[in-house]
Amino acid sequence: MRRITWLSIGLVLLLIIPTLSPLTTGFHSRKTIKVAFLWQKWDILDVVAKINMQIYRHILKKAEDRYNVRFKIYEFWDAWNKGDVQSGKLRKLGIDTIVMPGGFGSWDTPRKYRREIKNFVRRGGGFYGICGDSTFGSLGVINLPSGYRFPLKRITGSWSFTPMLGLANVYTDATPFSHIIKHPLFFTKLD
Repeated sequence: MRRITWLSIGLVLLLIIPTLSPLTTGFHSRKTIKVAFLWQKWDILDVVAKINMQIYRHILKKAEDRYNVRFKIYEFWDAWNKGDVQSGKLRKLGIDTIVMPGGFGSWDTPRKYRREIKNFVRRGGGFYGICGDSTFGSLGVINLPSGYRFPLKRITGSWSFTPMLGLANVYTDATPFSHIIKHPLFFTKLD
């Protein structure tokens, strides 16, 4: 009888102790997710990166408690011929996922930059593209309005898109841009 009592007390303690201990100890420790934000020196919209990063850091900080994880945040910058992505930092630092926070820079990218990102995703890395950078992960752009080449040249410095990554089996529909292209004054301020 005494043995059953001690066994019962031990079992109850085993069930209660984990509920009383903080979640960040023992087998309940938080996983650290390494997130790299990719910025391009050739993208005019990435000029505001410092402001945007404050917002992104705040959002990820709030998400840490909600999802019981820690985020280690990196900012990667690339110029046309060199940079963090092109030098292999995604692999070297063990990045888990990349965030491309929007802009036009991914519409015209160096081959080595595209290759590094595509290989990163093939190895199991995550890709999150926002706004214009979501196009970079797609199969490409469809329904481009006639006359798109002039605004594209003004925005990216190139007359055509470089190949997109094809990470998702979707296309970006450019039909909404037909209204913007009818008003070329929108593009004079992007010099």
